[in-house]
Amino acid sequence: MSIRHLVLAGIASLALSGAAFAGNTAVVVQTGGIINSSTISQAGRVNSALTIQQGVNNLSSTTQVGRFNDATTAQIGRNNSAFTGQTGLVNSSLTFQKGRNNTAVSLQTGVLNGATIVQHGRNNAAGVGQSGPFNFASVSQFRH
Repeated sequence: MSIRHLVLAGIASLALSGAAFAGNTAVVVQTGGIINSSTISQAGRVNSALTIQQGVNNLSSTTQVGRFNDATTAQIGRNNSAFTGQTGLVNSSLTFQKGRNNTAVSLQTGVLNGATIVQHGRNNAAGVGQSGPFNFASVSQFRH
């Protein structure tokens, strides 16, 4: 992780930790089964979303509109698909996938945008789109 990513993570953590910034928080945990599907949509000053999925087929969609947005998605399964869309002042997105087929997309519009995608699998596809003056993105793909 670079210094820029650490600074972004620090700023996002500070912004999301203050009591004055109370906002929306969503946590989804899905394990087992053939299909795990999750949709989170948040609109507010501060938005925080965490999705954890473990199953054969995992589908996740997170959209956030607010000043400070933070989204984390972790998927372990045969087929994993994750989408994150964020619009705000500060946007932070982390997607981790481990499976045979992994697809991740992160779209961000704001002043300070940070996106990290980590994929472990046979077939990995990732896309990051960012619009704003300060954009940071990291995509790591490992073929197994």
